[in-house]
Amino acid sequence: MKIINVRHLWPERKGWSLFRKKGLPEYIFIHFLNPVKFTVCGERMQLNSNATVFLDLNTPYKIECDSCDLAHNWFHIIGDEVSSLASSCGIEFNKIYYPKNCSFITEIVKSIEAEKAGEKERFEDIISAQLTILFSRLSRAIKDTEEENDLSAQLTNELNDLRGKVFLSLEKDWSVSNMAKELGISESRFYSIYKNVFNVTPNRDLITARIEKAKRLIESSNGITVKNLARECGYLNEFHFIRIFKKTVGMTPKKYAIFIRNS
Repeated sequence: MKIINVRHLWPERKGWSLFRKKGLPEYIFIHFLNPVKFTVCGERMQLNSNATVFLDLNTPYKIECDSCDLAHNWFHIIGDEVSSLASSCGIEFNKIYYPKNCSFITEIVKSIEAEKAGEKERFEDIISAQLTILFSRLSRAIKDTEEENDLSAQLTNELNDLRGKVFLSLEKDWSVSNMAKELGISESRFYSIYKNVFNVTPNRDLITARIEKAKRLIESSNGITVKNLARECGYLNEFHFIRIFKKTVGMTPKKYAIFIRNS
């Protein structure tokens, strides 16, 4: 393997673009630290920060940074071993990746650039070793990202199922702790994921569901006691229930019942 050119954190101004209609007879590694528009093999896409791509020989591509300045790590490389290294690490040519915790890319590319510039004894062996480390760590980071995405999708489905279960049994003790235990994750992680998925905290979502159930029971029942109403909605303390109901609805359960009868 031989590095033809390499730069770390190479800057370009907003409005800069690069279009290689026929690509280059070199393998090209690019790591974008900012959002860019990127076209490869005729497919134009908007990339987010930290997108990484490894281009095959003679691959047409275009880079457009029209929304902000650009910083990127890149190198051009040749050699029969390149394809084998990428393949052994499970990295496909011309595919966009978003590796997890990718700060190592800049550090390794910076080190390769220093070795290339200095050309000290055995620098090519050192660069080859650094490239192996780079692609090995990239492979691990990509796998971590994919596993996290798979886990997030699985958790989202489980969270939706749990939310439905909670809403069908609001009389039970559905604390954040108990809900987190249902999914086998920590309370802090459960809280974060729940808020991200449903755009509301689990506590607020639970209160809203319980008060809505209380309103429905008042509207459909004839003279249900506040104590029974509180118990049906998961509140062991009726006075706490009254405070929550009034804070949410603007009146006590009894006044709401009068309001419904007179409306």
